[in-house]
Amino acid sequence: MNSDKKTPEQTLRSVGALFCLFLSLMGAGIGAYLTLLKFRMSYTPCLSDANSCRVGEMTCTDALSSSWSMLLDVPISLWGTAFYVMTGMLSVAVLRRREDDVASDLLLLCAAWSVSTTLILGGYTLFALDSACPFCLSLYTISILFLAGAVLARGPQYLRRTRAWARSMKASSARLSELGFYAALALIIATGAQSMTYHGSRRLVSLQDGCPEPVDPLPANTIRAGADEPKAILVMFIDM
Repeated sequence: MNSDKKTPEQTLRSVGALFCLFLSLMGAGIGAYLTLLKFRMSYTPCLSDANSCRVGEMTCTDALSSSWSMLLDVPISLWGTAFYVMTGMLSVAVLRRREDDVASDLLLLCAAWSVSTTLILGGYTLFALDSACPFCLSLYTISILFLAGAVLARGPQYLRRTRAWARSMKASSARLSELGFYAALALIIATGAQSMTYHGSRRLVSLQDGCPEPVDPLPANTIRAGADEPKAILVMFIDM
């Protein structure tokens, strides 16, 4: 009998983990694009295109201009990108070790956290903003789908036994600490690298980049001599 043959449960885990990896890549990409839009809106407003983030009547302007768009002096989308880098790492861990319950447990906890954050931000968008951000709505959708993928990666039949799940995590405390450390490290590195790039790029641009140069109007003529209705007019310009 071939020992490498996948069981139905392992196949389900692989499908769920692969789905989570795909969603993590999408989430990281959308988050990075929103961070770029926030940077352009804040530091190169004349180069930013208001229509670059518009779908129908929805636009990103309200969301990116909101006070909630920043967290600890960096865009909240930057944190989202780092989060999805971390979940992508956990998804790969599940794919490489299908029998590893700890990786799928952490993936599920991350998915639950993501959905909780989505509910808060979605409520703020609904009640506080005039227009919903289309890319933010995409991230909310990814968050909900990610939870479904994480449940598949863990095993729906196993989640029904909550006590058994808790005992499993307690019994695997060493592996949980190890993988949790690497996941936190991935989150910190991704956040730090993006933060350094975001703040470092501010020195390379100016608020006046792309803005038309102001043109002062010609001064009014205040010196005039001669008849009120002359037959000829002589105009002299002096360039100092």
